Amino acid sequence: MATTARGHIEKLPSGSFRVHVYAGTDPVTGTPRRLKQTCPDEAAAAAALGRLLSQADDDRFPDREATLGQALGKYLEVADLEVSTREAHEGYVCRTIGPVLGEVSIRKLGARPNTASPPATPRGKAARQARAHYTARRERQARAQAEPTAERQAEASDGIEIEP
Repeated sequence: MATTARGHIEKLPSGSFRVHVYAGTDPVTGTPRRLKQTCPDEAAAAAALGRLLSQADDDRFPDREATLGQALGKYLEVADLEVSTREAHEGYVCRTIGPVLGEVSIRKLGARPNTASPPATPRGKAARQARAHYTARRERQARAQAEPTAERQAEASDGIEIEP
């Protein structure tokens, strides 16, 4: 099995092969970056080792564990935006995108062709969080409409009639 200074191939109990490549340290977190891939046979693993070493050399590899929420957070950190634009983007991320898609892995997001079928709905924890968020929002809105405001109470007590 192939072994280099920065990567190696190991055989798994299932008969598959796993490729490991060290790709340096993350400049933000300081943690080591490792690229991994599982292959069905040794020839595919050797090809994957070469490809992963090339990606590590070119510094063009994705974080396979990153979520959309993390990517949007990083975008908001580094984007050069005016104050009002930044506030608007933060609002979109916090209120709209984050509750529904924030925990979804970027790997699970894909570019879909523009078809008539609707996009996949979130499942599991993300769906429960989104439902709870919007249910609470609807309840707050209903309470706000049901409670008479101070102006409405004053008008009702003064006997002023408002014509439609």
